[in-house]
Amino acid sequence: MTSEAPALRSLAARLDTITDRLDKLEVQVRGLVTSPTVETRQFVVTDERGEIRARLEMHDYAPRLTSFDRVGTERLRIGLGGDGTPSIQIGAREIPLAGA
Repeated sequence: MTSEAPALRSLAARLDTITDRLDKLEVQVRGLVTSPTVETRQFVVTDERGEIRARLEMHDYAPRLTSFDRVGTERLRIGLGGDGTPSIQIGAREIPLAGA
């Protein structure tokens, strides 16, 4: 028996382990792709540089969508207050939504 045989057996065992893990991962990914519902508390959209440009989240038990400019400054926020009152904020200016 050559000295390469143990190394080849070790490599074959590692390849079997990797193949098993890939098979399990494929099953998980297929489940995510075909699922009609995704649940989370926050979605974040980033640009090519990894900077956050938008965030959809739950805040004080209410949904909120926030958009940011390319340097990370909040520019637009649309959401509901904790009491269910709708609100829009553009820059630093809150726009009242009377009667909404």
